[in-house]
Amino acid sequence: MSVPEKKASLTLCQRLRLFLLFHWAGLVMFLTPLALLPLLFLEPALEYRCAYVLFLMSILWITEAMPLYVTSLLPIVLFPIMGILDSEHVCRVYFSNSLVLFFGSLVIALAIEYCNLHKRVALWVILCVGCSPRKLHFSLMLVTMFISMWLSNSAATSMMCPVVKALLNEMASENMLEMMEEKNMNDGTHANGFPKPSKIVISYYLGVAFAASVGGCATLVGTGTNISFKGVYDARFPHSHDLNFLTFALFSMPTMLFIIACIYLYLQWLHFGLFKPDSKQARQVRESAQYEHVTACVLHKRLKELGPISCHELQVATLFLAMIIFLVTRHPGSYGGWSQLFQHNMVKDSFPVIAIVVLLFMLPVNYKFFRNLTCGRVLGLEELCTTPALLTWQFLNANNHWGLLLLTGGGLALAEGIKASGFAALVGASFSALQFVPPCVLQFFCICIALMLTAFSSNIAMCNIIIPILMEIVIPSQRTYIRCI
Repeated sequence: MSVPEKKASLTLCQRLRLFLLFHWAGLVMFLTPLALLPLLFLEPALEYRCAYVLFLMSILWITEAMPLYVTSLLPIVLFPIMGILDSEHVCRVYFSNSLVLFFGSLVIALAIEYCNLHKRVALWVILCVGCSPRKLHFSLMLVTMFISMWLSNSAATSMMCPVVKALLNEMASENMLEMMEEKNMNDGTHANGFPKPSKIVISYYLGVAFAASVGGCATLVGTGTNISFKGVYDARFPHSHDLNFLTFALFSMPTMLFIIACIYLYLQWLHFGLFKPDSKQARQVRESAQYEHVTACVLHKRLKELGPISCHELQVATLFLAMIIFLVTRHPGSYGGWSQLFQHNMVKDSFPVIAIVVLLFMLPVNYKFFRNLTCGRVLGLEELCTTPALLTWQFLNANNHWGLLLLTGGGLALAEGIKASGFAALVGASFSALQFVPPCVLQFFCICIALMLTAFSSNIAMCNIIIPILMEIVIPSQRTYIRCI
């Protein structure tokens, strides 16, 4: 009879390590509220209660011990019981004008994706700019940047990556470029000998990713952080008209174009051999430029696969352009826009966006039913079927990022609580010495804080934490604080 082997027993340190490895999130969720309890006994009471909520949500957002979107709901629970804001006030913030604007932009972006209009526009622009390796790189970044101005950064990247892959595969099949390069076995980077993407291939994908990130900075609807900023700004300065779609775009677009140009030149220098004519990449780019027609053929083929432009695409494009025109002309600076046709301050940016959203569900993809109505023959079953709208609720419900609305709403609710509790004034008084700091130094300080925190956590979550506090820090300096934020 065999003697059963004894299982090796774990030491206390090993058991503790395993426990922390698998249950750290639970510990953070239960220990953080306990560790912050002393804040509830400090004076002034209301301000430090708000600080308790702020620090609790900050830790949960940074560690993601609790889902980001669930953490965003904590103001609904904590603000009323702490006497900071009543439930009705808090819940109203989660569907404010800024959130409705963000929701509408997401819906319109899905309508563009639903009809494949983004693919057609991307192919058109690339063909117009040119198909040599350098021109192709520039046009891909340009298209991604423009798409990201209106869609989320991740959506713009996911739309463009298949286009990049198809173009690179076709160029590789025609020996226009090397998709993979074999790394030297003696080089410690890839000791297993597997091939890695060539520098030119890496540059194409990096260009798309960087362009999506930078393009989202140009408009209020380009990314959730911009919406968070507008929401906090509107709550802090409810009677101000300085920040609208046009003023934000005029402020951000020059910066966006400058950054895109710098990224393009840097990637061209690093991976395409720009200013290095004798490098391997530069020679390959010169040789590939002779086969520009091959890339053009691929693009024409993909454009042909989409078929002629449909009534569906034309209507979505028209509504999209109408949205841009209405947003730009609503209140164009000191000039009177169309919003003056209504009562003072009654119409916000959410009005034209939601009006377009409603039309997306009202208008049909085509108008063949008029022809069927007037014909005198008996219609077949395929002709009697209903005509879908420009966007269906099923597609919207399956593809919309509902959690982003909660995440942004949580940040706006937090900012509202900071203002109502007096914590904003407390922070502003504590940092009143910053009024003597030069504006360029203060702005550099703000940028460094944002860069460090967003490198490890969600951009929107960090924006929700930083902007309300930062706004109260820089306002006492009596300078152009918008640039710092």
